[in-house]
Amino acid sequence: MKPFFQDGRADQEKLEMFFMLADSGRLFDSHDPDYYRKIRRQARKSIFELLVFKRPFLESAKGLKWPYDELKRLLPFFEDAAENAKKSRIRA
Repeated sequence: MKPFFQDGRADQEKLEMFFMLADSGRLFDSHDPDYYRKIRRQARKSIFELLVFKRPFLESAKGLKWPYDELKRLLPFFEDAAENAKKSRIRA
């Protein structure tokens, strides 16, 4: 018999890796635009999968607010990165 909910461990792990890269400060180390395209799509897909199709898994594993709470916690990091990128383009 199939479980009631779809297993979302792979999507959870992908998001955890994304958050870990941000926490480590290594998220923006690459100079390859394809890397950013891939990681952006992967994070978006994992969030969508967990919140829509694997919702019962997420609710029992981390709680429904987990992706939102992590993104909120990382907001200053992303704001700083955007501001720094903006400043470096102005100087160039």
